[in-house]
Amino acid sequence: MANLSNTQYNVELEDIKNEYATQRDSLRTNVTNISAQENALMTDVNTVDEQRIKAEASNVRAQAEAERNRKRYGVQLTGAEQSQLANTSSLTQGSTVSGAMNFARRNDEQTNLANTYAMTSLLRGGYKGALAQLQAFGDIGVARNNAYETAVAKARAQYYGFLGNLASVAVGAAVGASMGGGGAAAGGGTPPPM
Repeated sequence: MANLSNTQYNVELEDIKNEYATQRDSLRTNVTNISAQENALMTDVNTVDEQRIKAEASNVRAQAEAERNRKRYGVQLTGAEQSQLANTSSLTQGSTVSGAMNFARRNDEQTNLANTYAMTSLLRGGYKGALAQLQAFGDIGVARNNAYETAVAKARAQYYGFLGNLASVAVGAAVGASMGGGGAAAGGGTPPPM
């Protein structure tokens, strides 16, 4: 797109405008939805506390169910059995809670890494598209400026060439008149150099 005339510039600009017009609806939809997507992707997922609460609630339900089953089937525990059951339940409940929290940490880490990758890809794609459009507009601007500078240079060359030709004609006429031949104005002498 080096040295575009005004007509070529306008054609290029119209092409870009038409392409934008055809993609405007999808662009508006993407711009409208992008902030919600960005917020969702940039917000760290942290489900550890939620999983701890769920694991503790699960332990309470399991104890209540075990107590109901003992009553339903008439199981009576001695003091030593109750003490041993309490110790075992305590270890089991702690293991359940810590296991749920560890799994939540691992899942959160993987989810956050995936979100970071998705956000990076999203931004990279958006920036590439924006930079491509800016590059196209920049190329058109540079080409138009080059065409303008070339036209100005040619106009100056023509202007000073015209003044130079006038001066040479005037000098030729003056030299011709001083020689007595009437110069170029009288029809004699040599024509001015071009």
